[in-house]
Amino acid sequence: VARGTPADIDRAVQAARDCFNSRVLRDVRPHRRGDLMLAVAGELGKAADEVALLECHDNGKTLANGRAEVALTQRYLTYYAGLADKLEGRQIPLGEGYVDYTTHEPFGVSGQIVPWNGPLPVGARSIACAIVTGNTVVLKSPEDSPLSLFLLAEACERAGVPAGAVNIVCGYGFDAGAALAAHKGIDHIVFTGSVETGKYVLRAA
Repeated sequence: VARGTPADIDRAVQAARDCFNSRVLRDVRPHRRGDLMLAVAGELGKAADEVALLECHDNGKTLANGRAEVALTQRYLTYYAGLADKLEGRQIPLGEGYVDYTTHEPFGVSGQIVPWNGPLPVGARSIACAIVTGNTVVLKSPEDSPLSLFLLAEACERAGVPAGAVNIVCGYGFDAGAALAAHKGIDHIVFTGSVETGKYVLRAA
């Protein structure tokens, strides 16, 4: 696996920013963003045996556990797909002559760092939340077991997720991860991992 560098993070953040600024996700009807995640779930299902074998070699899971990871990932994608058109604002009563209401707005580019022991379901869960709310993603995969997330990226592409919406870079935490956590082009951070690294991510952000 090629080692992602801070320069690769820069390129990925720019791709995510360009996609976000194009409004291709933000302007589409919410249920269509949900449909994209359902399509990704379908594509992963077609590749379940490949993913299971990959997780066996790359992560040390049994084949049965690898297939279970795919099923769990599909459940996450389906769950958040169903939420896509149910994230509503609300009206606030202020009396006669007033109309006061809230709307939800996407953050922009979400930087995401996921752990080695469950990269596929944790990564998909983070990505799905971002996409169904109109955000774009740069995800740093774990250097110890990155391969299943590459198959997720391919599933996103086959499902029709817009170019630049999902970007996955594999690199070391002290290098690519640090660059992502401190990047000025990141609007939102998702981190799953150790407490010590979480403190570093918080400080960097």
